[in-house]
Amino acid sequence: MKNSLKFIIIILLLSLFSINLKSERQNLKITPLMENALKYGRLYIQKKKIKGSPWPEITIITSIDATPEQSAAIFFAYDEHKEFIPDLLISKPIRYLSPTKLHIYFEMNLPWPVRNSKFITNNILSEIKGGGYKIRWEFVKSNSTKDSYGGVSFIPYKNKTMLIYENYTLPKSGLARIFKKAALKKVKKTVFSIKSRIETIVENKKDKLPHYIKNLHRALNGEYIYKRIKP
Repeated sequence: MKNSLKFIIIILLLSLFSINLKSERQNLKITPLMENALKYGRLYIQKKKIKGSPWPEITIITSIDATPEQSAAIFFAYDEHKEFIPDLLISKPIRYLSPTKLHIYFEMNLPWPVRNSKFITNNILSEIKGGGYKIRWEFVKSNSTKDSYGGVSFIPYKNKTMLIYENYTLPKSGLARIFKKAALKKVKKTVFSIKSRIETIVENKKDKLPHYIKNLHRALNGEYIYKRIKP
């Protein structure tokens, strides 16, 4: 009888855990599997099929040993993305729409026989009500994709930061289905690279943190931090 009662209590607790541990800011239900990934800094991956598209919409969730402010500030340095994102050759802010909205030009090396991907996204920085930061990107133009969108959110979570990375790409190439697995692998590598970049700077390059954080808040307060680009 006692064992049966314990089993029922455990089931109820797990049910409450998956229902109640919810981020209202992202309308995200945190399940036990997701919680386990967050606890150990592993990747929790969700895929959503998009009708007529060879590639799915991908959401990857993990944890970062840093604050949301530190994480967002380091990621907001768009011109440094080429230093840590795999196969990215160029990451260059080229146009301001506002202090928090920028067009970024990217060039990414792709495997033969696909030519390098060159694309421009509109990146939008915002604060999340209740805590955290979000950067969304929208499709502007590309030589290799018909459409794309995505974003990263940095949310407080148990003395860490929950990273939510969303990505969807509709490629132009008829060979896209062949590279479906490779594309997912690249997205996973990108998320690990973002996590590693942030944790490395927070742990080993603390002297650089004030610069990143200052730029984040200058932009949110209406300043244009990339002086070489005319608004």
